[in-house]
Amino acid sequence: MDELSQYFKIYNRGFWIDLLKAGGHDDEETAQRAINGYLSGNNHYSRHIAALNVIKLFNRFSEECVTPGMVNPNDETREALLMMHAYYKYSLQNSENGISSVDFSLLQQEAYNAICAFSNCQGVYKHIIVDEYQDTNPIQEKLFFELAKKFKNICVVGDDDQALYRFRGATVENLVKFEDRCEKYLQVRPRRIDLNINYRSKKKIVEFYTDFIERTDWSKGGGKGFYRVQNKKIESHNQEEIPAVISTGAKSPDEIYDQVARFVKKLKAKGKIEDYNQVAFLFPLIEIEGESHDHPHHDGIWFACDEVNGNEFCNNEEPPPQIRHVRITEMKCSNEKGILSVVLN
Repeated sequence: MDELSQYFKIYNRGFWIDLLKAGGHDDEETAQRAINGYLSGNNHYSRHIAALNVIKLFNRFSEECVTPGMVNPNDETREALLMMHAYYKYSLQNSENGISSVDFSLLQQEAYNAICAFSNCQGVYKHIIVDEYQDTNPIQEKLFFELAKKFKNICVVGDDDQALYRFRGATVENLVKFEDRCEKYLQVRPRRIDLNINYRSKKKIVEFYTDFIERTDWSKGGGKGFYRVQNKKIESHNQEEIPAVISTGAKSPDEIYDQVARFVKKLKAKGKIEDYNQVAFLFPLIEIEGESHDHPHHDGIWFACDEVNGNEFCNNEEPPPQIRHVRITEMKCSNEKGILSVVLN
């Protein structure tokens, strides 16, 4: 099931009632308030919100390889949620049509189980290479180490300061503790190679970032390690002292346009760009009172100008008429010109 199918399965009134009963709930509103209060701090009675909260929890259980037996049910709501999760997994494997199904998070567990059940899985790949390792979750880590058990050749690349997917069960600890995890799963100590030269940003940006990130104490309590990779020394390849970002002043639009035009001209004069076509302008798609705006058709690529069947292509009143691309009738090109003929309706 994709995310939408998973939502509709759990939100379905009949299944939702059965799910609540599996958790020992008899009253729907009381149950939804308890679930929302426990998982989001807001005891709203909404079934929609409760379903979303339950889905997040179930996915988290799957991605972190949590089973009911691993969690101490020290309060009624937690115990009810664990029973609901067990019923949810049972329902996927015992559908009325006899076809088992999985959601996306459980699919990873199924892959891991299939790999473990295949006796030669550890010798299929001589090298395992994983990019963006800071965004992996526990079940993915198990997959990678299981595949690497025979040859013990696993290379991961990542930056713990760019971890983004915690909401999908990812844990930066997979990268921060990678050396220890390798010793645990593969009985070898990996070699760390620092990619400490930043080719993307100028010196000022790198220095600002470094100063900002180092203001936090990343050590764990009790001397049990760190939440961040230690001894990182990021340097910029570009050592220019010129500003990396500039902004216009709070002036009228015409004055700002003039500033931007003069700045681009200055870039050309100083040889920073060879041609004006090396400059791109990005404008926000916002409406300003009193100013005309592009027709919605301009959000894509359209082969038309002025009018089609009496409908103006630009600045139409709301709601805009529809101009549909029907077909291309001719398409030719040469070194000097191109011809593209289309039919619009």
